[in-house]
Parts: sequence; structure tokens; C-alpha cells
Amino acid sequence: MSHVVWNSFTKEAFDRNWNDFLMKYGIGDNKWLSVNKVAPRYILERWSKNIKRRHTHFKSNHDELVLEPRSRRFDYLVFWSQNVCEFASESEELTVILHRVYDNAMAEMQEYKAKSKEKCSLSHEDTSLENINELQSPPRVRIR
Repeated sequence: MSHVVWNSFTKEAFDRNWNDFLMKYGIGDNKWLSVNKVAPRYILERWSKNIKRRHTHFKSNHDELVLEPRSRRFDYLVFWSQNVCEFASESEELTVILHRVYDNAMAEMQEYKAKSKEKCSLSHEDTSLENINELQSPPRVRIR
């Protein structure tokens, strides 16, 4: 069968090779090969493009108008920080500079949070894997 597909460079060649293939294996008179339209009752809903879903709301993560402001800020920061990290990874000196700037930024953000009376631990050195997963995971839903 692969020769039918790969050795056919035009539609006419494909049709000729396909008919030869059908005749060679005796499946030219198969009634299933002539089915052009399938009755709707045989098509599952999930295969159809015009499905009507009830009581279901799908939130697109790619639709910027739907995203929450915090999510948009987070996505922007991830994109920006990846560019900075790619640049800083070119040499050990650039990596040291980035760590120093990162530590200063974290200290400044901790001061800001303390002034606004919100408790927040922002030190990158004592961040646990659980905190990282909490940032990256979708919100947890309680099940009754």
C-alpha cells in the first residue's frame, strides 16, 4: 500500500495505482469502499464540529481578554525572565550578576510587602518545591 502513496506524483497516477491495488487484492467490489456519506447516528458528538454542550464552560487559556490580570502578569514575567536567563547563562560572570540583582529585587519586594502589611516569603533560597508547584498548578477545586 505504501507504494500507492509514495510512488504517485499526480492524482491520475494515484488513481491508477489505487485501482491496481484494489484489483490485485480482490477488494474492488467491497461495498464499504463506496460509502461517501455516513448517517448522523453513527457519528459521535465529540467528532462533530457542531456540538451543543450544556452546562459546560470552557475557558481558553490563550484568550487574553479572559485571563485574569494576575495570570497575564505571571505569563509576562515568565517570558521576560526566560529571555534574561538565556542571556545570563552565557557566562559565569553574567550568572553572578543576575543572582545579585535577583537578591536585591527580592529584598525590595519583601520590604514592599511588609509595608503593605501582607505576609509573604519571597526568598528564592528558602522556596520549597511545594510553593513552586502551588504557583504552577491550576486552582484546587473542593469536591463535596
